[in-house]
Amino acid sequence: CECGPTKPSLVGYRRTCSARQPTPSRCLWNPFPGGTNWMEDEAAMSRENEMRGAGRTRNRGVNGMDARATPELPGHRMGWKPFEGIKMDVRNRWPYYKSDWKQGFNASYRILAPATYVFFANIMPSLAFGQQLSDGTDGELNGVNVLAASAMAGFLQSIFGGQPLLIIGVAEPLVLVYKFMYTFCNDNDVDYQAFATVTLFWAGGMMAVMAILNTCKYIHRFSRFSGEIFGLLIAVLFAQQAIVGLVDEFKKDDSSSEDAQEYSWRLFNGVWSILLALGLLLTSLLCVQARGWPFYKGFIRKFVAEYGMAVMVLVWSLIAYIPTGRPSGVPRTLDFPDLFDTGDSWRVVTRLSNLVSWQVFAAMVPGFIITVLYFFDHNVSSQLGQQKDFGLKKPHAYHYDFLLLSFYTWFSGLLGILPANGSLPQSPMHTRACAVLKKDAVKNEALMEEMIEHGEHHGHTYRGKMPKRGSRVALVVMDQEKMESPPLPPEDDKPFFIREQRLSGLLQSLLMGACLFLYPVLQKIPRSVLWGYFLFMAIESLPGNQFWERILLLITDPKKRHTVLKAPHMAFLETVPIRTIIYFTLLQLLALGICYGITWAGVAGIVFPVFIMALVPVREYILPRFFSLPDLQELDALEYEVIEGMNEADEGFDAVLSAMGEDEVEPETVQEILDEEIRPGFRAQFAHSLQRSDIRRRRTSFELERRNSADL
Repeated sequence: CECGPTKPSLVGYRRTCSARQPTPSRCLWNPFPGGTNWMEDEAAMSRENEMRGAGRTRNRGVNGMDARATPELPGHRMGWKPFEGIKMDVRNRWPYYKSDWKQGFNASYRILAPATYVFFANIMPSLAFGQQLSDGTDGELNGVNVLAASAMAGFLQSIFGGQPLLIIGVAEPLVLVYKFMYTFCNDNDVDYQAFATVTLFWAGGMMAVMAILNTCKYIHRFSRFSGEIFGLLIAVLFAQQAIVGLVDEFKKDDSSSEDAQEYSWRLFNGVWSILLALGLLLTSLLCVQARGWPFYKGFIRKFVAEYGMAVMVLVWSLIAYIPTGRPSGVPRTLDFPDLFDTGDSWRVVTRLSNLVSWQVFAAMVPGFIITVLYFFDHNVSSQLGQQKDFGLKKPHAYHYDFLLLSFYTWFSGLLGILPANGSLPQSPMHTRACAVLKKDAVKNEALMEEMIEHGEHHGHTYRGKMPKRGSRVALVVMDQEKMESPPLPPEDDKPFFIREQRLSGLLQSLLMGACLFLYPVLQKIPRSVLWGYFLFMAIESLPGNQFWERILLLITDPKKRHTVLKAPHMAFLETVPIRTIIYFTLLQLLALGICYGITWAGVAGIVFPVFIMALVPVREYILPRFFSLPDLQELDALEYEVIEGMNEADEGFDAVLSAMGEDEVEPETVQEILDEEIRPGFRAQFAHSLQRSDIRRRRTSFELERRNSADL
């Protein structure tokens, strides 16, 4: 391939053709054999190199949209011919189906690591959403329905899905929709579970029509503008639910004993719940930072970072039972019924006759809401799980997966459970967990064979020990023509490759299903631990959200903005005027406030996903009237771009500082200097600054003293 030089990225190096610009016509490689190689489109090529800044090749795209998104979506220019996108996805993905399983089984016991990692990342939100759903529907639906939905959909996705790395589960927005539906049914004397089933029938039909008409070709228009607002909205809703749950711990609970209803025990339960929630929050936040610890061995830090949160849930659940002499109901535990004692939800189909005609047609409204929500949420989850930085080799299947999602939705309606869709952040977490370092693969014959079969042998220079002639690995290298799957794209010089397989997703879904039989254990988990987990998810979702980073910039003292530049910072800080950044952020805050306000509008709050979806055309057609296209390109870049910090001596530092509203670095006050000099401890101690020359003199003096001592 003559597509041009490689460029550095946060995770290694990538080729310009795959990450920054469409593949030129002289590139002989078609990554989608048998399908439409849309990347040869001359119109897309002519728009390339319109902008160049900070050493990066930029493509302005349409109305300031980041055109770098388009290489991920071959065929997005297709028409409205029915089933065209689905046929293309099946034709492109089917040749790799056997290798998807083969790579999983070739990984042997190593596949357990990503499977268990994503299982723990999926089981905790499911339990939390189950409790939230049980509280919001008075027990009509509960954690059993949520776990069953996640396990069933994950199992089917791992076997029949077009993108096996996609993790399927129940998300917070769907729980809100179901709570609004319950309010409507309760106010109008409607059979809630039957109404929810008809709603899913409507939603499944709409999603099937959208998949058949190739509507997924438009997902390349999803940008960070709407995605970041949606992400921050979910964080706010997580925090809100945690606060509401902790406040309820002080109130009376009919399921508790009479002694637990007394004021003194309710006060104890509330305070104890706050301590448990904060304890889980702080220890979990500490554990996720374990990779950067200087303590312990690397495998210990990795274990703590990946499984520490799950271990903390167990630890704080045990701590909750330490107080003695407490009555039954203190602490209040998870509402998780027995697997075979969940009411009539499994036989909901027999109650559809309870609905009259107007109720059936009224279910079309929440069905449309769920369709809009899933079109956005499911496809964004799939996109983030296949982003360019991961360097995946196998093609996507957006249209086919969305059609499959409609079948999941229909099946969920028949069983009376919730419909599941692509989960965030579990999907990109799963992809990262399936990464294998090439340097480790070269040292291990089994891993190197897997790397070779994955296509990483193209142009790769083995720096380790070469396989012996006649060995299994060598035969694979020499006999490339006998590969059972189509050839994969050339290596892009990344230091890792991703196991694109189905086995880890299958194992995690089976583990989710097995938890349904562990209800005696799950019933012992305190609710306060789940409220702490909600707070953890709210805070943990903020890093990486540029909207949140710009909110922090708004409250940063203008006289201290130079400290932001000295640390690694977002690239647009050096290219976009600070006034434009402030206006863009305030606009996003306004949109976030409106969307959050809609969720408080009673039954009408069910339309909040429509407002989120409406932000997509607002970004594409309205914002370019108020912001310049270069500024939009920088502020709404597809990738999270970070640049290293600057110093006062660097060229352009003063100009950037002036553009940020700070003419010069203000000298620190005496109090600030003292605060930096004072070290925390049991007693305040003043640190004396030493020069390197002082250390050199001491080292020379000590060496002379040691020699003299040795001579004596």
